[in-house]
Amino acid sequence: CAGIPGAWWGDRSNCRYVVAASLTLWIVVTALSGLGSNDAQLILARLGVGLVEAGGSSSAHSISSGHFPSA
Repeated sequence: CAGIPGAWWGDRSNCRYVVAASLTLWIVVTALSGLGSNDAQLILARLGVGLVEAGGSSSAHSISSGHFPSA
């Protein structure tokens, strides 16, 4: 479900910016998961990792497919 808004954002803007923003947010929430001191904080941080990672993957696929000719 999180990939849909990320793909929508990537379609309407530059995919490189979407991947860069997703990567930056991914680093932040991954660090937060390491700083979690209880179960709730860890669960929320890991949920954030999944959401941010899903949001950037469709734009990364779009960038990768641009490097190959269409069949």
